Order: sequence, then structure tokens, then C-alpha cells
Amino acid sequence: MDQKTTGLLVHPQYTTSMYPITIRQSRYGGTYEGGEWYAYHGDIELAQGYYDYIDGDDCDALDFWDSDDSKFFGIGDTPNQALEDMLDRNPVIRTSPDWE
Repeated sequence: MDQKTTGLLVHPQYTTSMYPITIRQSRYGGTYEGGEWYAYHGDIELAQGYYDYIDGDDCDALDFWDSDDSKFFGIGDTPNQALEDMLDRNPVIRTSPDWE
């Protein structure tokens, strides 16, 4: 399944499982990402490469949140809003057998 055939935003590492999901409070309080919390679906080792930028200095954080990779993250003022935003951006997760 890919974006060309489904119209969905699908990270190359995604499976049809909704797990794992990570929700973290932003280091910069929403200054660069637009919300105090962010949610990510995917392998923690893959996410670690993102965290080096997200939690890096101001320039790294700004560069990350302006990049295409940030589309895989949900943003919100609460953890629940970040999760819902991530699910809205990546609707394939809602079709997961784990979602129920």
C-alpha cells in the first residue's frame, strides 16, 4: 500500500498495526510545531533519528518541523489532540486490526 495507490500518507516503515505509538511533550512548547504535544506512529529506532532534530537546537527543530517528515507526526495542545491529529494525517492506522 502506498500513497500513489491509496491517497493516504503512509510512512515506509508502517505496518497495518497501530502500535507502537509515542506521544511526547514538545521541548519548545509548540513554538515550531504548532502544539505542545506530538504523536508518532512507528518503530522507536526510526523515531530516534527524528528526536535528534526535534529535541536538538532551535535550528534543528525548525528544520524538522518544516520538512516533509513532520507530516508523519500529529500535533496538538493535549496528548489526545496530538493522537487524533496523527490519526487524521495517517488514516491507514484506523483500519488496523488493533484499532478496536
